[in-house]
Amino acid sequence: MKIAIDIDETVLEFLGGFFSFYKKHHNPHFNYSPNKVYNYLFEDILGVDSEEVRKLFTEFKHTPFFKNLPAVDGAKEAILELSQKNDIIFITARPIDLGAETKSQLKSLFPKNNFQIIHTHDNNNRKIKEKAEFCKELGIRIMIEDDARAALKCTEEGMICFLIDKPWNKKQEEHEKIIRVKSWPEIVQRLK
Repeated sequence: MKIAIDIDETVLEFLGGFFSFYKKHHNPHFNYSPNKVYNYLFEDILGVDSEEVRKLFTEFKHTPFFKNLPAVDGAKEAILELSQKNDIIFITARPIDLGAETKSQLKSLFPKNNFQIIHTHDNNNRKIKEKAEFCKELGIRIMIEDDARAALKCTEEGMICFLIDKPWNKKQEEHEKIIRVKSWPEIVQRLK
């Protein structure tokens, strides 16, 4: 079976790394944890405009804070277990210009695996295709995700989506093809 997996906040703790970077380099009084993020609008979270957010992300991606993002609890072990009997494909909203860094981050977690990585955004951060479109083209039937909108689009293509419970996806209504989960071990258990 083919399983697609999102990366940021599903496999790697992007928000914690970004918030640590922002606090150290831009605002020592910034006190915001990933558990307090109820939307992914960094303009609202940081109180800056979208151009400033773009500049911050550009700076962030060249720092050890980005290069050394820790794994989400249980992700490494679960993905290794799932990869024994399934084809794993990572599908990320990261732009293509982060391809080398993304590959390096995943290689550090999975040194013996050479997983396929698909980026849904080009170098100018314009969307190439929806994750659901890539999944449909590749015959993927299961997606593991933290973004409720992406999960819903996957279900519209007939997929089952495991939605990892996060503050920003709490408003997602129940759906017959969205399975809300609290942890990676729960995903593994449900896929057995």
